[in-house]
Order: sequence, then structure tokens, then C-alpha cells
Amino acid sequence: MKWVQKKTAFLLFVSFVLLWMMASILYDLYERRQGNKMEMESIAGHSLYRILSNYEEIVSNHNGQLTIQSVIAINRRLTAIEAYSDTIDRATHTNLLNPIANNMLEITKNLEKSYREHNGFTETDRANYSALTNASAALIPLIYKIYYTAGSEEGGKASLTIKQYEGIVELNRSLSEQLSGSSGPR
Repeated sequence: MKWVQKKTAFLLFVSFVLLWMMASILYDLYERRQGNKMEMESIAGHSLYRILSNYEEIVSNHNGQLTIQSVIAINRRLTAIEAYSDTIDRATHTNLLNPIANNMLEITKNLEKSYREHNGFTETDRANYSALTNASAALIPLIYKIYYTAGSEEGGKASLTIKQYEGIVELNRSLSEQLSGSSGPR
């Protein structure tokens, strides 16, 4: 009888230790996951800030003048935007911002090519340049609305779960149409 009591006590002790170990492991996993989520939100927040800063520079430096220097400057900014957009798209498991940056980069490349071919810009180039700067201006409020937690300000809390992104999809569709329309005769 004494042996059965010792065995039962030992099994209870082992069960308690195993439950305690499992609880500790689960808590550690939870803490790591929370840490990873906070780290990803921080990375996303920085990337969003850099994207917005570059788009705001494109919009604020647009004075209506289409010059090869302005196209080159926009191209540099869009290259940075493209890299940060890839980070955001990966963090949110979407493919929304990077295609826009790619389309805008394609427009600037077409503008540079046209400038070299025609020794200046055409009316189509001016329309494409205007579409690019207008799209940049339209994208800024969409990013605030879609990628930041409601009620937070710039530099606030980036949201890794995005909803209601139809405006970005429409903007990208418009840029794609602009690109396909600009490949025609000049």
C-alpha cells in the first residue's frame, strides 16, 4: 500500500512538472511571437515613413516643369520606394505597393528613353509625368488610411492587417493603363 502511495505521489509530481514545463514553453513562445510582431510593426512603420517621405518629396518638388533632372530625381526616389514597398508587401502578405512603384519606375524609364530619342519631351510624356505626380499625391492619403492603425498619426502604429485597399488597386490599374497607352505612337 505504501508503495502504491509513493508511486501515485511520484506520478502526480511528474505530471505537475510536465504541466509546468509545457506552460513555460507556451508562455515563452507567446512572448517571442509578441516580440516578433512588435519588431515587424517597427520595421513596417519605418518603411511606411520612408515611402511617404519619398512620395511627399516627389509631390512637393513637382513644379509643373518636366525636365530630365526632375525625371532622374523621381527615378531615384522611386527606386527607394520600391525597396520599402517590397518590405511592406511582405509584412502585410499583399502585393499592393510594389506594383505601383514598379509602374511608376517604368513610366520614368519611358520618359528618359523618350527624351533621348526625341531630344526632348513629347505631349504624351507630359501627360505621363502629370499622371505620375498625381498618382503620388493620391497615394499618400491612401497609405495613411490603409496602412496605419485608425487614430494613429504618421509614425504611429503600422497595421500588419490591412483592409479596404480598393483605392490602391484602382490607382495601380490607372497607372497600368497609362503605361499601356503611352506605348503607342507619339
